[in-house]
Parts: sequence; structure tokens; C-alpha cells
Amino acid sequence: MIHLEGLTKRYKKADRNAVDGLSFEVRAGEFFALLGPNGAGKSTTISILTTTLSPTGGTATIDGHDIVREASAVRRIVGIIFQRPSLDMNLTAEENVRFHAILYGLYPYAPTYGLMPAAYREQVLVAFRDVEDQLASLRLLADQAGAQKVAVDAASRATKLSDARYRNGLVSQLELLDARRSELANRRAAVQVRAAQYQATVGLIRALGGGWGEPPAPTAAAASPAKPA
Repeated sequence: MIHLEGLTKRYKKADRNAVDGLSFEVRAGEFFALLGPNGAGKSTTISILTTTLSPTGGTATIDGHDIVREASAVRRIVGIIFQRPSLDMNLTAEENVRFHAILYGLYPYAPTYGLMPAAYREQVLVAFRDVEDQLASLRLLADQAGAQKVAVDAASRATKLSDARYRNGLVSQLELLDARRSELANRRAAVQVRAAQYQATVGLIRALGGGWGEPPAPTAAAASPAKPA
């Protein structure tokens, strides 16, 4: 599809080639990229391949058309998007297309779309339909992405709610355990107070001469049994 053989470009007054003997081939259906630092010659190569710049040496063909000898044929089959927009914002989309088609000699000049050749009108309609289809696909993808985001957000909210409920439930259980622990401590303290009161009461009774919980001492008569007469 694209074939380069020793493609070279040297600008006037330059001491080295901007493109120096570049050779490669791109087959139909392949994706191909030019990678390199600034000044490596990427933009110069693209400009040569799109016939906006003439090479100093070497050859290049696109779909079998030589970029120098058959520049018009090459322009009919290639498209390019520049780094900076070259559209006139005062013109419609079709007027911009027509302007560039006439500028590059693809079709003769006509002041309106309806007066342009039928082949041009058909190409424009096909191109605009393709753009509409692409926009529709992008809108569908955007809708799907939006729906997925909504689902993810809902799941995230549900997870956060579940986590919150779990944490709240755990806190409630801990609070219940603390309450029971406090209740047991209070009961233990009450028992200790009662025990202390009991001990104090026993001590007081003993101090007053009583016997707390002890049987009374036996009398002398009870101690010696009576003798028979």
C-alpha cells in the first residue's frame, strides 16, 4: 500500500538531511507509526507522503501511485489530520471540504455544493454518513460507560452502607458488652459493700458481749446431772 525506498529530504542551507534515506513498507490493513524525538523527520516524511512537500531524493508510492509524478491521484486516496486545525470556522463543514478539494485540485471549482460534480457529492454524503455512524457509536459507548458508572457507584454505595451497618452493629455489640461489664462491676461492688456491712455488724455484736451465731454456754446445773434419791 505504502512503499518508500531511500526517501531523502534536505532543506535549503541545511547541513544535514531532514529525512535521510528512509525505506519501509506498509501493507493494506496495517497500523503503522513513526516514532522519534523532535527533529527526527517525522512531520517531513508525512508532508512528503501527502504531496505537500517535494522530496530531494528517493521514491515513494501510495497504492501504486508515485507521490511526485501522480500527486493528484495520491491526493484523491489519502487523508491527513494536522497537529493544528486548518479549518475556517466561518465556513460550514461541507464548505471546508469543498475548499480543500478545490485547493488540492481534486475537483474543479463550483460556488455551491449542488453545482459540484456528482462524484464529489457522493463522496461527501458517504463521508458524512460515516461521521454520523462514528458519532452514534461514540454516543452509545458514552451511554454504556455512563450506565456502568452508575452501576459501579450504586455498588460502591451499597458496599459503604453495608460496611457502615456492620460497623454500627459491631459498635452496638461492644456497647452492650461494656454495659454488661459495668452492671457486673456494680453488682460486685454492692456485694462487697453488703459483706463489709455484715462483718461490721458481727464485730459490733461481739464487742457488746453477744455471741453471733454461737450457742449459749451451758449452766452448772445442766452440766452436772442430778443424783437419784
